[in-house]
Amino acid sequence: MVMAFARRLLCILFARRNGQQSVLEELKRRSHLRPLLFLFNIVLSGVLMLPSDTVAAGNSAKADGPELLLYRNGRPLSITRESSSHFAALLSAGEELFLNADSSYRLIMSPDRIEQLKRNETVLEIAYPAVQIAKIQGRHTAYYGKLLIPLTGQFANGTVFFAGAWALEPGTRPSDTSAALQYGALTFVLNTRGLKQLKDALREARLISDS
Repeated sequence: MVMAFARRLLCILFARRNGQQSVLEELKRRSHLRPLLFLFNIVLSGVLMLPSDTVAAGNSAKADGPELLLYRNGRPLSITRESSSHFAALLSAGEELFLNADSSYRLIMSPDRIEQLKRNETVLEIAYPAVQIAKIQGRHTAYYGKLLIPLTGQFANGTVFFAGAWALEPGTRPSDTSAALQYGALTFVLNTRGLKQLKDALREARLISDS
């Protein structure tokens, strides 16, 4: 019976009048084919309920690795492996600045101040598809989903802000979703060696000038 319905559906698909009537319109017009309409709706619903990674496999590449965003006065420029051959060098320089941080200082940040940096300065942001875990200064565990590195302005001295949290107890984890992590009042570090390596990589990629 199902095969018969399928054959009728194929007939309707290839025999639509002048290509103007949709399959659903044709099925509704033919009352004796209403059971077929029911079956068609079930099939269509099943297609729509497929996992997003099955229907839109082309979108999975973005979630495979970090994304770089270079903000200049509020305008973000996306840097990907496909768009820049310098992607790996930029990512490495940004991560090393954070992971090798050797100091900190008294400062309290707010979400508004972070947004001001993006609007008014040149900053590099690294966004990860999953929560990252790292030890800073060899003893402080940080969970983070984003890194924000100011390249101009007051904090262009090796300061790295991170969206996440310091681990309060061994084994604790603030979130399993990197997108849920926010820049906090105390989530930042300072690398006293400064920005030379990162800026050299950005100049090599012709993303900033020598000035």
